[in-house]
Amino acid sequence: MNGLNVGGRIFADDPGSLVVVVESMTAIPAQIGADLYLVRHEDFDKRAVLDCPCGCKRRIDLNLVRTQK
Repeated sequence: MNGLNVGGRIFADDPGSLVVVVESMTAIPAQIGADLYLVRHEDFDKRAVLDCPCGCKRRIDLNLVRTQK
């Protein structure tokens, strides 16, 4: 299987879901559904946003930016 595995769910191989790349958090709709949104600036993925795959309908917002120490 090819695709993005999030919580045991393969997104790119699921015909009902998409990986959607946007430029800002404001471009993400209120209802995400089965899609995974990547907020990308230039060549860097900054955030990944998806609805929880367990079905609880909570939104998961992951910061993908590595912090400097």
